Amino acid sequence: MGSTRRTLPAPRLRGHYKTTTVTAALRTSGLVATALFDGATNGARFGAYVTDTLVPVLKPSDTVILVNLQSHKVIGVREAIEAVGARLLYLLACSPDFNPIEQAFSKLKALLRAAAARTIPDLRAAIARAFAAFTPVECHNYIAAAGYDAYDPT
Repeated sequence: MGSTRRTLPAPRLRGHYKTTTVTAALRTSGLVATALFDGATNGARFGAYVTDTLVPVLKPSDTVILVNLQSHKVIGVREAIEAVGARLLYLLACSPDFNPIEQAFSKLKALLRAAAARTIPDLRAAIARAFAAFTPVECHNYIAAAGYDAYDPT
C-alpha cells in the first residue's frame, strides 16, 4: 500500500512595498540633478524638480530631453528650462532608443537589484553608491549611442 502525500498551498507572502522614484539628468560628466521622491511622480512634483533641482545645473547650451508624458508637460517646465537658455526636446513615449538616460537607468536598476536593499535607509545608501558608479566615459557613450552629439564644452 503506497503512502499518500497531501500538499497544501504555501501561504502567499504579501509585501508592503513602498515606491521610491529616482529622477536624474545625464551629462557627459555623469548623473546630475539627482533626486529621490517617496511615491510616484506627478506633474506638480516634476515641475518642482525642474525648477528647484534641474534648472540650477543647466547651462545655456544644454539640451534637455524628456519623454512625452503628461507629468513632463506641466505649465512652467518649458519656460523654466528655456529661461536659462537651454533647449527642450520631447520624445515619443515609445522611443527609449533615443533617450540616453534609459541606458543609465538600466544600469542603475541592475546595481540596485544587486544591492538588495530592504529598508529605506539602505535603499537610499545604495542609490547614492550607484550614482557614484557612473563614469564620464560611460555617460558620454550613453549619449552618443542614442544618436546625440556628446560634446561637452566644459
